[in-house]
Amino acid sequence: MLIGPGGAAALWFWRTAPGHRSRLATGAAFYLALAIALSLGSSLLVATGMVYFRLWNPAAGMWVVAGLTLALLGAQRLPRITMAQFLYGQDGLKHGPDPSKAVSHAGS
Repeated sequence: MLIGPGGAAALWFWRTAPGHRSRLATGAAFYLALAIALSLGSSLLVATGMVYFRLWNPAAGMWVVAGLTLALLGAQRLPRITMAQFLYGQDGLKHGPDPSKAVSHAGS
């Protein structure tokens, strides 16, 4: 509850930092504080939701937080694709619209 989902999110932010130098400049203390803050925030949101909907069950709350942690860790393992690959397939823009043949509607 203290470092689970926030630790997964902080690890994701650390891995997506632009370069090794910026990660070291930011420091480990920042990522530790981020992990604790995000974990406590997510646990608070889960507990508040259970109270609000009158579904208080601490064991279920732990399962939700554990599932969130696993989802964040699993999302890091997904392949990173560009928007062009998403829209036009693995080859990107090779089979998509040709930007040089774009129709201009500026004069009409």
